[in-house]
Amino acid sequence: MARSRSKATSPDGRPRVQPRPYAWKDKDGTRTAGIALWARNGLAGHLTDVEARDLADQLHDLADNACTEPKLSTAQTERH
Repeated sequence: MARSRSKATSPDGRPRVQPRPYAWKDKDGTRTAGIALWARNGLAGHLTDVEARDLADQLHDLADNACTEPKLSTAQTERH
């Protein structure tokens, strides 16, 4: 039987995050409503509504400009 993958990975094994509504509570008890980004190892980040919209715009722009064969950055090239 095929092993099912976590929602934190894509079908081909790439890591990904899952957004969920989440109220961040700091050490003083102050709550900040927003979006949590969950990854395989737990909470990867928390964004306010403004930050989430800004990130969504950035992701949309990157998706519009993405190539089918992404170019590796210099740092990525040096690691491979």
